[in-house]
Amino acid sequence: MKFSVKLRKIIERSGHSNKEFAVNCGMNKSQVYNYINDKQLPGMDFFIQMKKKYPWVKFNGNIVVIGFNRYPKDLRTIMRAAALHGNRVYGFGIHLWAVDVKYKNWNVWKDPYICTTTARHGEIEENTCK
Repeated sequence: MKFSVKLRKIIERSGHSNKEFAVNCGMNKSQVYNYINDKQLPGMDFFIQMKKKYPWVKFNGNIVVIGFNRYPKDLRTIMRAAALHGNRVYGFGIHLWAVDVKYKNWNVWKDPYICTTTARHGEIEENTCK
């Protein structure tokens, strides 16, 4: 499932309009419009704001965990963009983990994952996503 489709479903489930959803996530309507229409992939700041409203994103230091209900076709691209943006924003290495959303209290040391992406110094070091 593409990120845009997943985002549309999240907005629909939230009961908010696109504009209300954008405001709740600290974005403007045109940014969310670009995300839901596949014109742009969101950066790490979007996921940070989403964390405040939606439980499928968790942070632990420089480890970022994103839960997916299904394996999206553009997972590699989503993970790459999020890791690079997080690395630029925070100025240190980011380890991004894609996990199945069914693991509510996912643990990096004991639970399975879909794939990982690591960004350091503005470059992708590793991306195991297909």
